[in-house]
Amino acid sequence: MLVPVLYFGVQLAALPFAPTYNLLKQVASELGMSAVSCAPALFNLGTMLRAVVMGVAAVGFFFELRRRSVSRGIAVWVGLTMLAIAVNDFGAGIFPLPDRRHESVFAAGYLLWPPAILAATWHQPGAGGFKAYVMVNIAFICGLIGWRIASGDALALAGLFQRLLGVATVGPIGVASWFLSRRGPAPIQISDLS
Repeated sequence: MLVPVLYFGVQLAALPFAPTYNLLKQVASELGMSAVSCAPALFNLGTMLRAVVMGVAAVGFFFELRRRSVSRGIAVWVGLTMLAIAVNDFGAGIFPLPDRRHESVFAAGYLLWPPAILAATWHQPGAGGFKAYVMVNIAFICGLIGWRIASGDALALAGLFQRLLGVATVGPIGVASWFLSRRGPAPIQISDLS
C-alpha cells in the first residue's frame, strides 16, 4: 500500500525545491534534474526507494496470489510486471533526466500490471467491486493513451497526463494490496507454492 504514497509523496516532497516547476506541464522526473531543482537527489533517491518497495511488493503479491490458488502463470505475470516497474524506477533514479537511460522498456510494466491483477483476481470471492474498479482504470488508461496519440509530440499538459496515468496505474497497486490483505489468509499447502 506504500507504493502510491511514495509515488505521489516523493513528488510533493520535492516540489518546494523546484520553485519554477509547473505540475501541469512538466513530468515528475524533471524534479530530479539539477536544472529544475536545487535538491534533485531528494526526488531521485525517493524514486529508488519506491523501486525497492515495489520489488518487495512483487514477491509478496506472487506468494499471496499463489496462496489464493491463482495459477502460477498469472501470479508470475503480476510479479514480473511489478518487477519491471521496480527496475524502471530504480534506473530512473540512477539516471535522472536528461539522461537517455532514464526510462527503459521496463516502463511497460505500468501498462501491463492492471490487466494482470484483473486476471489474478477474476475468480476471487468478493472481488466484484475491485474488478469493476480495475476495469474503469483500464478504460481510463486507454483514453489517456488515445489523448497522448492524438496530441503527438505537442502534449502541452505532459505533467497532467503523467499524473492521471499514475492515478490509473499506480493507485490500483495500493488498492489491490488492501483488497488482498482484507480477505484474510487463505489456507496454504506446501504444494500450492511449487
